[in-house]
Amino acid sequence: MKHIVVVRANFQDDQLFEKYLKVAKETFFPGINSQINKNFTLCFTVNEKHKEIIKNLVDNKINTIFFKNMTEIQTFLQKEFFEIQTRHDFDDWMKENYIQKIQFYWKRAQLLDPNIRKILIQSQPDLYDYNNNTIKKMRTRYSTSPTSMHLSLCQLDNVHFIFEDSHNKMGKRITNVKMLLPGSTRLVIHNNNKLSNINC
Repeated sequence: MKHIVVVRANFQDDQLFEKYLKVAKETFFPGINSQINKNFTLCFTVNEKHKEIIKNLVDNKINTIFFKNMTEIQTFLQKEFFEIQTRHDFDDWMKENYIQKIQFYWKRAQLLDPNIRKILIQSQPDLYDYNNNTIKKMRTRYSTSPTSMHLSLCQLDNVHFIFEDSHNKMGKRITNVKMLLPGSTRLVIHNNNKLSNINC
């Protein structure tokens, strides 16, 4: 099973990159590096001048690749098929068994229904306020609403791309949606991510 985690980290503004990087060093990188299951490829959209900085923060046991934009990644994925695609932003947080859970849920779905071809697996994130170091539940509950921003696409045919549409519309393309147990991810809120412009 091939699994790719696609992360948006393409900043044209160096100062904004540094602000996000400060947060990511405490949220994203500890989360991704702590994964129990490292059987995945980590993929970034990245400004070329920031590539080495990011590369040096990733555990060298994790296979990591870089592209300039989402179009390049989509072209790559049309040639190189990954059964699972997971989407994230540069400042997200994830629990150490997050990747393990996604792969387990996909395998279990296939065992329960041998005819299944594709599903979405989503996480109900908690809100982590970086400035105040507090965690609270989101008002939006994704088990009863459009799909979460912390989303994995599992498919046996190379048809869809995890960033082909906004996260809340992906559930209209693929209606079979599974929910991970709570606590797997956090949406990190800080001073910069409400009005930021990340170019992908």
